[in-house]
Amino acid sequence: MLTFANAWWLAVLLVVPPFVWWAMSRTRTNFNKRQQKLQAGVRAFVLVLLSSALAQPIVHRATDRLSVVYLVDASHSVSASALASAGERISALNAELNPDHHAILAFAGAVVPIPDVASLVAIENDAAMVERLERGESAVGPALDAARRALLPGHAARIVLFSDGHATDDSAELALSRLAEQRISVSTFPSTVRNLRDSWVDDVRLEAGAVEGEQAGVIVTMGAQSEARGRLELLVDSKPAASKDISMAAGMADVRLDATFESAGPRIIEAKWTPAQDSLADNNIRRAAIDVAPATRVLYIEGRPASAGYLRNALTREGMNVTLAGASSLPSSREAYRAYDAVIVSDVDKKVISEAQMSALEEWVREDGGGFVMIGGESVYGKDGYNDSTIEKILPVTFEIKDKPEDVAVVIVFDKSWSMAGPKIELSKEASLAAVDVLADNHKLGFVTFNHLFDWTVKMTEVGPNRPRIAAALKAIEPSGHTIIYPAIEQAYLALKEVDSRVKHVILMSDGRSYADQYEALVKKMVDEKMTVSTIAVGTEADRELLRNIAVWGKGRNYEVDDPREVPQVFVKETEQSARPALSEKPF
Repeated sequence: MLTFANAWWLAVLLVVPPFVWWAMSRTRTNFNKRQQKLQAGVRAFVLVLLSSALAQPIVHRATDRLSVVYLVDASHSVSASALASAGERISALNAELNPDHHAILAFAGAVVPIPDVASLVAIENDAAMVERLERGESAVGPALDAARRALLPGHAARIVLFSDGHATDDSAELALSRLAEQRISVSTFPSTVRNLRDSWVDDVRLEAGAVEGEQAGVIVTMGAQSEARGRLELLVDSKPAASKDISMAAGMADVRLDATFESAGPRIIEAKWTPAQDSLADNNIRRAAIDVAPATRVLYIEGRPASAGYLRNALTREGMNVTLAGASSLPSSREAYRAYDAVIVSDVDKKVISEAQMSALEEWVREDGGGFVMIGGESVYGKDGYNDSTIEKILPVTFEIKDKPEDVAVVIVFDKSWSMAGPKIELSKEASLAAVDVLADNHKLGFVTFNHLFDWTVKMTEVGPNRPRIAAALKAIEPSGHTIIYPAIEQAYLALKEVDSRVKHVILMSDGRSYADQYEALVKKMVDEKMTVSTIAVGTEADRELLRNIAVWGKGRNYEVDDPREVPQVFVKETEQSARPALSEKPF
């Protein structure tokens, strides 16, 4: 039987005769026709031989001679009874197949020839053999390569593998592909696993990509024969990056560790397992090579520079390189945009962005896959905004306003008790300032602070002409007193009741616990007056059950924030949600 390793070279044979004939008809020599035909025939013959050689023909001769190599896993994880069972199976196969040649190879970290079945069964009693095998590992790939080399040429070849499948390297796939190329069959028989009450690291890999300066998830696959406890460590280039104390039941489980990669380029991640009790130390470490991408480069164009700090700081904390600039810094060429991975345009009037800048941005997003985020209030909508513009083509929304913006009135009920002292209250004030920036000029805002008393820090007012005064009042808030929530919510209700707005919303934020009161009755009365109430529970000491119930009764949303640094993001999100009816979006 004849086969070809690279059969596509045979297609050249279809082209050779017409090509040689065409070349002969075009030649300008003094040779006569007979000489030209002879030259063409020789050239065609050489090209045919060359194409046939490149196709790598393989001649398969039928033979009744059989060469068998028995490959037996003798690592620590394989039980003694499994070795005895393998010996019995080998004897049975030899009696059934009667091969002309057979060999037995035992393997673990190394491959060792075994003279006979009796020696295989007695491996554990042979100290010298145990030392040679390096039984703490199970290198299947090198063992398969050794078995392939042990087969006799000119024989029908067969490899029989006895293993529990717990390899400690990743080379088996490559070894199997080499066997497939040579048409060598591999039969497998599972080996009984020895219960050593062992636990091990089976694999380590990135959950997704890794980017310089950003936190990435690393998945470590663990295995255990019985319940196991211990410490799992993650090292990056041999330096500690993360650790976790874990306990697991028998079986396989994935454990996620978070690590921040400080620089780009190739890195080695290593998962190291230190169990409370261990049988085999050799399988407690796994390594993998990864490539860390450079930090995400962001061009941030902000129409209101005073508000830029919130988003810029959030992106910088996530490890991104942020360039803050005005609209004049938007590039006018596709090539210039390639210096960035993403562009953010926030609340920028269309009049200050040229058509050349917009066209270059659109081409960069469409052709190069650049990232683009558009953040805008009502100034970017309608005929004077980005409606029917080049930028609108690359966004999943349109900027058409179908109806006039609805009136929105928001009251923020803010906990300023002693428990808020420190970074918590500063971050919450920052969050409130960011929330004010989200509101449009025609929206109305009231701000009630409370401890055991309440105070109208900002009485209900239109946002537009009062932004500086509102900001100054919020910055002046200082913590004091203990927590009583009910009177502050009641004040919000009374104020909104007098406001003529279609959307009336209350945002309650607290980190403490208050006395019992008629919350349900009050909030349901607010709902009857077409008001909604959302709540933000800051920290684990907050009365989360009460705040969750208030949000349910008030047909609003509930947020539970463990890290105070997340408060600004949540505040902005909730304020945007409450003001959303003012914006009209259409699917792309």
